[in-house]
Amino acid sequence: MHLSGLKRQWPVAVYTVAGALVLLATYLGRGRVTVAARPAVLAGAVVVLIAAGLLALSYHALGKGLSLWVQPDSDRLVVSGPYRFVRHPAYLGMVIAFLGIALAARSWLGILSVPVFMGPATWLRAAGEERLLNQKFGQTWAEYASRTGSILPGLGRKRDK
Repeated sequence: MHLSGLKRQWPVAVYTVAGALVLLATYLGRGRVTVAARPAVLAGAVVVLIAAGLLALSYHALGKGLSLWVQPDSDRLVVSGPYRFVRHPAYLGMVIAFLGIALAARSWLGILSVPVFMGPATWLRAAGEERLLNQKFGQTWAEYASRTGSILPGLGRKRDK
């Protein structure tokens, strides 16, 4: 990867730092919610398992196109599995996982930090990826983006202007 490729990858660093900040906030705020530990841990575990399922389905649908970098590594646009409903189900899965971890830790600070840190970082990473997907897949991408939400179904569809 040359310098232009590295410049394009700064959203990955922002996303990673945002995740670390959520975990730090969760740790600092752990046990502050007055809910019994066992139900909180159980609820958090269920949320994390749901997130893990969404991540597994997303990664399975991507197959060899899976990459940690902001780049389309597949020769085909993936529109199957959870990609039928949203363009970035793996990012949704990560956000849900962080919420589950904060819930299990009974941390209001952690729960509040998810939208504060992961929201902008996820948007930044998804926007960079979408620019590249649009360059690579053109009209096929535009049609797909017009009928699917970005992170949540129905939200963030790209409409023709």
